[in-house]
Amino acid sequence: MDETPKNQQGGNVLTQFDRFIVEYCISAGNAMVTNNRPSQQTLGRYRLVAKRLREFATERRVELSFEDVNNDFYRQFVGWLSTDKNIRDSSVGNHIKVLKTFLRWCMDLGLHNNTAFQKFYKPEALGETIALSARELRMIRDVDLSDSPRLARIRDHFLIQTFTSLRYSDLITLEPKHFDLENGFIHVPILKTET
Repeated sequence: MDETPKNQQGGNVLTQFDRFIVEYCISAGNAMVTNNRPSQQTLGRYRLVAKRLREFATERRVELSFEDVNNDFYRQFVGWLSTDKNIRDSSVGNHIKVLKTFLRWCMDLGLHNNTAFQKFYKPEALGETIALSARELRMIRDVDLSDSPRLARIRDHFLIQTFTSLRYSDLITLEPKHFDLENGFIHVPILKTET
């Protein structure tokens, strides 16, 4: 009979994270696992979190076992993301969300029994929101960038995003068929939500 504790049977966190990216399927609302894989964009986010965990472990010279994932780890990881990597609160929150999904998946597989991650929370945005006034937007619009077509294009993209609230990833996929000039609408499927 195997005397190794469950939390050591699963290997370390980084090894299992690679497996998670390859094998994870989305749970349905009733908590049943489906055959649906996350979108490529979501898998890209998972890979980014795995990369950041590796960087964190390397810089801190730690081997991340499942039992190491506790409140102390959480505070250090969030602080490292915010300070060392200069990542904003909302992105740090997304890292924590992915980490919790991964740890829940590992727990369901019996790779560990450490429930400390369930108390991890997404940090709230602490900074004040900065908005440009209509006058400031007009000043940006009116800057002569005829000597720099690249900057002119960047400025135009920024202004379109400001007035339409489109993400850059959605903006660059726009085609003439998306514009309803008669009614003043842009019809475009949003990539992030797939609707």
